[in-house]
Amino acid sequence: MTYTKKATLLEKPYLHLTDVRLILGVAYPKFKPVWDQMIKDLEKQTGQKMGEWGWGIPTSLICGYFQIDVESYKHLASKEKIDA
Repeated sequence: MTYTKKATLLEKPYLHLTDVRLILGVAYPKFKPVWDQMIKDLEKQTGQKMGEWGWGIPTSLICGYFQIDVESYKHLASKEKIDA
């Protein structure tokens, strides 16, 4: 997946499991337990039931949990456009 597509996904206010898998480039079987643990950890931190949200998990919480730097993805996407 290109950095442009990853940066576009990171602009969404909420992300789903599939979105994060695509951004990080990981396979479902290995990532699903990590995702489930993230939901438990975020529920403890925020006191809200994250797993029940049909629209996804807030992007800011996911980026904080996985230490995803949105600005670096945007920078890489802009370089990708220049090189194309």
